[in-house]
Amino acid sequence: MALFILMLCGCGEEEFKKSFVIEGTVNELSNSSNTIDVIEENEKMYEIPVEDTNVFEKGDSLRIVVYSNTSNDIWDLDHLRFDIEKNKK
Repeated sequence: MALFILMLCGCGEEEFKKSFVIEGTVNELSNSSNTIDVIEENEKMYEIPVEDTNVFEKGDSLRIVVYSNTSNDIWDLDHLRFDIEKNKK
C-alpha cells in the first residue's frame, strides 16, 4: 500500500527540462532576499534566487541555464531551477 502511495505522489511532478539560457552581468545583489539581478546586453533583467550572494560580485559575467517543469511561459520560482556558471574573465 505504501509503495502505491509513493508512486502516486511521484506522478504529479513534471520533469525539469532546459528552457532557455541567460547570458548577462550581475547588476545588483540582495542579501536580504538571497537574489541577484542579472542584466543581459539587450537590457532585459532577471531576478535569480541564489543560496549565497557572497559568491557573486557586481559586474560578474554569468551564464545561467534555466530549467522549467511547466510548458507555461511564466516566471514562477516553484517551477524553475537555475544552473549558474561564472564566465571566465
